[in-house]
Amino acid sequence: MWLKPCWYNRPRPRHFREHPSVLRVLPLMSLVDILMPDGSKYLGAAVPEGCTVSQWKTLLEGGKVCDKVLYAKRLVCHTGDENQHLLEESDKVPTQPSLVAVSGPGNIVQMLDLAMRKRLGPAIPPPIEAAEGRAFACASRSCKLMVHSDFAKGGYCCSLCQKKRGREHSPSCEGVTAPKHAPKASPEAVPLQLAPALATPIVSGGKRRVLVLRHGSRPDDCADPLLDSLGERQVVAVAQYFKHQVKGQPGFAPITAIFCSPFARALQTAGPVARVLGVPVRVEWGFSELLAHNWLHEEDPLPCLRSRTRERLEKLAGQDTIDHEYRTAVEPVYPDVVGRLSPGDVRGRRKATSRHKAAVKVALAATEGSVLIVAHGSTHDFVAAALCPAAWEHFTCKHTPYCVPNCGITEVVEDTECMWRVTAFGAKPWASQEEDRRIPPEKVPLVKGTLPEDLRLFLLSALPDDMDAAVKDYGFERCVDHPQLPRHHYIEGYFHACQGRSMRSVYSAHPREPFRDRLQRRPAPLALAAFCEAFRRRNVKELKQIAAAVGDSLPPVKAAFEHGAHFADISVQFNWGSAVPPEHAAWHTDAPYSLLHLALGLQGERTLLARRRLRPPPVASAGQEAGAGVEAMHQSQGAVYLSSPCCFEHAVEYPEALQDRKVVSMQCRFFLAPEELMAMTQMFRTCSSVFYSVMSHLARFTLRLPSLEQVQAVLVEMRAEQIARPLLLDEALPRYVCGTMRHRDMRSCDEDWDKPGTTAQQRLAEAIREATSWDWPFLDGAGRDGDGITRLLLPSSPEYGWSLDFSSHFASELLYQGVLLRSTEVHKHGLRYPVQVLVLCCPKRRSVLDLRAVHVSRQARRRAGRYVVTMDAAFEEVLLGCVRMHGEAWLFRGLRSLLRSMFGRTLPCSGAGRGVSLHSFELWDADGQLVAGELGCAVGGVYRSITGFRQQHSQGAGEVQLVLAAALLHKLGFDWIDLGVDEPYKTHLGSRVVSQAEYLRLLRGDRDKRPSLGHPRIGGAELLCHLQGALLDGPGG
Repeated sequence: MWLKPCWYNRPRPRHFREHPSVLRVLPLMSLVDILMPDGSKYLGAAVPEGCTVSQWKTLLEGGKVCDKVLYAKRLVCHTGDENQHLLEESDKVPTQPSLVAVSGPGNIVQMLDLAMRKRLGPAIPPPIEAAEGRAFACASRSCKLMVHSDFAKGGYCCSLCQKKRGREHSPSCEGVTAPKHAPKASPEAVPLQLAPALATPIVSGGKRRVLVLRHGSRPDDCADPLLDSLGERQVVAVAQYFKHQVKGQPGFAPITAIFCSPFARALQTAGPVARVLGVPVRVEWGFSELLAHNWLHEEDPLPCLRSRTRERLEKLAGQDTIDHEYRTAVEPVYPDVVGRLSPGDVRGRRKATSRHKAAVKVALAATEGSVLIVAHGSTHDFVAAALCPAAWEHFTCKHTPYCVPNCGITEVVEDTECMWRVTAFGAKPWASQEEDRRIPPEKVPLVKGTLPEDLRLFLLSALPDDMDAAVKDYGFERCVDHPQLPRHHYIEGYFHACQGRSMRSVYSAHPREPFRDRLQRRPAPLALAAFCEAFRRRNVKELKQIAAAVGDSLPPVKAAFEHGAHFADISVQFNWGSAVPPEHAAWHTDAPYSLLHLALGLQGERTLLARRRLRPPPVASAGQEAGAGVEAMHQSQGAVYLSSPCCFEHAVEYPEALQDRKVVSMQCRFFLAPEELMAMTQMFRTCSSVFYSVMSHLARFTLRLPSLEQVQAVLVEMRAEQIARPLLLDEALPRYVCGTMRHRDMRSCDEDWDKPGTTAQQRLAEAIREATSWDWPFLDGAGRDGDGITRLLLPSSPEYGWSLDFSSHFASELLYQGVLLRSTEVHKHGLRYPVQVLVLCCPKRRSVLDLRAVHVSRQARRRAGRYVVTMDAAFEEVLLGCVRMHGEAWLFRGLRSLLRSMFGRTLPCSGAGRGVSLHSFELWDADGQLVAGELGCAVGGVYRSITGFRQQHSQGAGEVQLVLAAALLHKLGFDWIDLGVDEPYKTHLGSRVVSQAEYLRLLRGDRDKRPSLGHPRIGGAELLCHLQGALLDGPGG
């Protein structure tokens, strides 16, 4: 049986090594026979290094060893000066030393040794022999034996090799055997199983080493994230590697101490490894992540970490894995550095290096075996600098901000007692072949291809030839990238190719001012949009792999993949005039929306200049000279490449060209809003693991370009969709795509639009008919009478009509007749801005809700009392909430301006009733926050719901708002609600679907009533009681 001392964070006192009576005990929770120097035998207790007080009591009071272990019980229950007092009591010190199992701090060990020396005096016992079948450790680091007897001057190092102290130990010394008369182990000695998984392994011969393990993959959405799914898989593989390859590895001392950073991801990584090695985890704050203010951290993360409970630590690392008695020896102070570190920055690295050096010194003093440190990417750098300062200062290429891969392992081996050598840095010997493929390349990959000639000409034909027309009619902008070359001309047009929005303008980040301006992008010409969709389909397998690698770490990129917005940000560039030589090239790095960037050369030739050294974004331009590590990649006509130019500096060299032979290129990126781009930029600062994973997938990307036939097939699908479902009113569009739109943005956009006059309406109507191929009926200002509108509601009429008249009186007549109002935008080449179109919807089936048959769910009934309902109190806020939740799916600025002009007024119509009025309902929580709302109109005694919203993280608020709005309407005298098109949530409320004829009969029977309207503010509980009373009366006839 191998024996090992239980040491903590203090150096072993020299006199303790010299005293033979204080034996070192194997902490395996078992009973062992010990042969003392005078030949007497004692039953000793071997206890775990991380044994708690309650476990000590269980061990000592179990009736087995209580009379043999004299000090352990009292020692572990007290600390400080009280220990000194107890040890100095002479009646407690034995006249003959017994076995003492030590598991306390270093000061207790020293006091115990001093007390025993005081009683025993300078007696020199003979060398200690081992019991039969057991070996003991020699104190000499170069000796492989386990028991020593060098107390007496001139004694021997061990009983086998008989070498004098100070001489070289015999290499053949492998162990000792007890004499034949040595007593055997007691048959009554029964092992005590307290925590066998945490038994400290054996200290055997071999070189010591320090292993540094980085945590597994994690998202970068907070300062202390947990491991993601990839990180969990990596940790499992690492634990198996340590179990089968590192544990018991010949030639090296086994790992007998594990030190871990206090961050959650490091604890999650250390737990499985500690369990397979059987070594407890000691949380050492000196190995915390690099505390870099305004780079890795925006604020001090240490207070939050210090507030964690013991239960939380156990949950992160695993049950009975943490050594809770260990107290950190190094307390970090925030920050280590301000800003980003650069390689070789001695001054910036000084504080972090000193902290790690102190922590490493403590770790090495705590054990005679090898040490495992589980921490962060920068820990590899600073531990190497602490152990090998002279050599490591020259390895600036491995200095922070260089980061080893997730679960990378650095090995530092002790050559002599004072010299260390780095033998591996950030290696992944645990990785399978598939995992090895994720190791990023040395340079940012650039995957090349060539467009088929017929496809190139097809895409080029979709673009304007006249540059003046491109600026005037297509929305191109004149740009200046080379002010020193006034004869060079450059214009750029911005489009989008988002799935399902081929007829709508959408807001995105501006490519030239991505963090400042919002750009309203018009839909791309259908040929370009069809190419982007065909490319996505051709490469769907590789793109899914990249999306899986991103996971939840970059929410904007994840959303772009889910909604078909990858390669949907299109920029078309025209360059002609004088040449742009390399010395005048505009060096730059793209914004993070170019994480995947597809570039096509549609006409002419150019040369891409790049420094493709792999660095995670954001990459600041270094201002280096053009020849410093620059690659010149010629891009011929039809050339295509896929890369990540957000990760390397690049520029473009253009030849001299006439306007009719201009250089035409097309760039496709991720489609992101400005706020998404800003958030993604912040995430990239600490998202190197995801970045490297994407680069690894991109290095293996097989570029598959679609053929002309495949693009034309997609084009036919898109045109058919525009004709059949031009508005996509029933499409489940992604929600909260405009979640950060502000009041001033919406008002500024709406105020820029003016209603067209009667003459302009006729001209625009002809242009729209040519652009859309609509066969719907068109209503102009002359068709405002009720009979003209009624023709839209005939069973033989189509479900849609359209108009360019956004007057409030025309809209009130449409609502009075039962028409639903929607809007869209139509883009026509030759028109500078998109045209606002009022769409008239006449669905053949309508959803109606009887207010005496509303279904109130248990959840809505329980939550209703928390809210207050108002009417017409916050119209603008409700309108903004609807746009934030649904985007501009059909609520474009023309319709928004119309609703704004109708609010607060009662508009007359052809009937004899009260008229039409627009209203808003608001749901407020106890803090006075608007959590849900709805827009609708009152047509006499009929209320028609237009649209509504709820805050993104408000649980159940939307349903409560609908229920309480129904209760308020019933209280005001309304009998039923027109909910428009049928949807599942409306059926859940109790609505029923009626035919168009039945709907018109109900509408015409109640639209001339005059219910009382006001601006009430009523609590949810009161409204719910009123509604329950109405439900008891049952539905009306």
